[in-house]
Formats: sequence, structure tokens, C-alpha cells
Amino acid sequence: MEKSLIDDNLTLDNYSNYIEKILNIFRLSSKNSSILFDLKINNYKAIIKLSIVSLDGEREDFQDYVTECNSSFYHQLLIPLIRKIADSITICTRDIIKLPNESLSTFRMISENNDLFTIDGLSDDDAKGLLSIFDEKEKKDSFSLIEHNHNGFVNISNIIVLFGLVFLTIIVILLFTNR
Repeated sequence: MEKSLIDDNLTLDNYSNYIEKILNIFRLSSKNSSILFDLKINNYKAIIKLSIVSLDGEREDFQDYVTECNSSFYHQLLIPLIRKIADSITICTRDIIKLPNESLSTFRMISENNDLFTIDGLSDDDAKGLLSIFDEKEKKDSFSLIEHNHNGFVNISNIIVLFGLVFLTIIVILLFTNR
């Protein structure tokens, strides 16, 4: 019997709940078991299949979901899902596969634990848009070099150093003006 990630059909109302449940499944990934996420878009329908496969070949399948594939699906489910995966899972490979004689593309990600995440049937622009999420994340990460930990240590120490330099500058100015 397949396990269900959500109680109802997949709709706009429960996209965020579904995203969190998918992320929780991906957090179960290890070197001994891999997650397979396969989304196929065909005739404005999205069919989502999710499985966990262990090294010994044992497979745990979750209930397939079929939902409308429209602008809301892309902007409210796919983009937030890819962003959250990019933020919480180490992705080693991400690319777009374009088959010869095909007008559609496949977006693919592979994690450090060999989890495979594929979305088939995307337009080239949609696939490139999903891939660009990683470029945006890398730019954002490179601009936030100051924050080394979540306790704000670097930010606090920078403020202390700044006040110290201002204080020393004032003392030097006072010493030279009093002569």
C-alpha cells in the first residue's frame, strides 16, 4: 500500500503543505537510501511520483498525485519547491536535458546522496527559470560573506570594531588639536 503525503487531492490550497512534506522526505535521504522525485507534465496535467529506494533494492512508493499544470502550479509549487530544495539540500548536479526532435525539456537535480529529482515536459524558458534559482542563490550566498554563523557573531564583532575605530579616531583628533 502506498503512503499518502497529504490527505486530499493536490490543490493550490495545500501546495505549501505538500512542499514541506516533500522536503521532509528528502531529509530522510542517506548514503543507504535515495529519494526519487519524478514529475511529468503532459496535456496541462502534472503527475508526481515519489519513492525511496534503499541500496538493497527495497522501494517505498508514495501515492502519485495528478494536478492541473498551470501558471499557479509553476509559481506556487515548482518555484518554491526548487528554492527550498536549493536552500536545504546539497545539490551536486543540476542541468537541463533537451532531447533531439523534442520541443520540451527536462530539469534534473542530483543530490550528494544520489537523490534524483526530475521534471519532464517543461518549456525551455520554464526549465531555464528553475535552473536560474541556483544562480540567484549562489549570488545571494556570495554577497552574504559577512554572516559566518547564525548567532550574529561576525555582525556584532564588526560593530564593536567600528565603534572602537571611531573612538580611537576621536582620541587621536583630540590629542592633535590640544597641542
